Amino acid sequence: MPLKTLHLYCRVVDNFGDAGVCWRLARQLSREHTLAVTLWIDRPEVLARLVPELALDTVQDMPFPGAQEAMAWDAALAGVEPIAPIPSGTLAVRHWPLAEPAGDPPDAVICAFGCEPPRWLRSRLAGGPARPVWINLEYLSAERWVEGCHRLASVKPADGACEYFYFPGFRTTTGGLLRERGLLAARDAWRVDPAAAAWWQAHGLPERTGCRVSIFCYPDAPLPALLHAMARSAEPTVVLLADGVGGEPLAHWLASQGASAPDHRAARWQLGQLTLARLPMLPIDDYDRLLWSCEMNFVRGEDSWLRGLWAGRPMVWQPYRQADQAHRVKLDAYLDWQSDGLHGLEPAHRTALAELSHAWSGATDPGLAWARVAADLPALGIAFDALSRATAIQKDLAEQLVEFCNSKL
Repeated sequence: MPLKTLHLYCRVVDNFGDAGVCWRLARQLSREHTLAVTLWIDRPEVLARLVPELALDTVQDMPFPGAQEAMAWDAALAGVEPIAPIPSGTLAVRHWPLAEPAGDPPDAVICAFGCEPPRWLRSRLAGGPARPVWINLEYLSAERWVEGCHRLASVKPADGACEYFYFPGFRTTTGGLLRERGLLAARDAWRVDPAAAAWWQAHGLPERTGCRVSIFCYPDAPLPALLHAMARSAEPTVVLLADGVGGEPLAHWLASQGASAPDHRAARWQLGQLTLARLPMLPIDDYDRLLWSCEMNFVRGEDSWLRGLWAGRPMVWQPYRQADQAHRVKLDAYLDWQSDGLHGLEPAHRTALAELSHAWSGATDPGLAWARVAADLPALGIAFDALSRATAIQKDLAEQLVEFCNSKL
């Protein structure tokens, strides 16, 4: 019996990243594989900031080629509430339930990032003639050990429930990467679309006066040191800083440079060769367009990391810092994969990029490394564009998940 219905569970830990990954996956499974998908999320207010059209108390039909998508914004469930079956090719977003809803269980259950399914569903995973396929969708990593753990089953001794560990990854021996069909084609079209300039202006972003750089980072990144180097570089740079990034360290640095309080309507500063602009909160699809429009992107976590790869622009990834320094291992594993894929790039260019990445995640001064990378941007741009196209040849995560579920039903 082919897969028809699927529930995806998300507990938000890393703020926007967890919600963004789960939203993109749920949307793709409903759109491209015509599944009836329910996304259960414990912090719907986080997702609402990424997808403003979800701030609804009614169902909204949104047409797209090949299917029809309906998105429901539900209040928290209290007691037992019936959930009406949703049609194929439909996505419903619901607040994580506190009690068991009525209705049949789905064909498959995906628990994102190691979260435990709700108790009522856990009992159904343990037995019965048609128990759902249970998948633990792990965090993305380029480490080689994930290849040996991908698709492994874990049978629970207490009740015999079977959980499959599913690892996204950069190599063909893993579960693939989250990527919508036609994503790179849409990106390429955007780069030559005259409407892109109008979009830029509509968001109040500064006109191009040099290299455009987007920055979305964790608080421990050496942001002031990077901006200091950019302000004193030979060429102008426009930095687009994500909403909420920088905090007190940025404020202290701006004050040390004699920067006055910004115009709150524009949130923009001019310091030497640096134009610094604070971005408004962008919907998830607009964030993609921002990455496509920049010559360099600083990204973090998982969702923006992967979108940075598909943007086909030079990027620096900052993993989430861990007390045991495991983030350094993750970074090195990714840089090894990235370096292998940047064909035709001079060793000096690879070294400069690695040095900037290590400085950014090690909270050391990235100024010298940035100067070298900035001088290499044209060559890096060609190499990263080729890397994104070569990686996109592989089967994407959603397609592989559907195939795996079908093999277990």
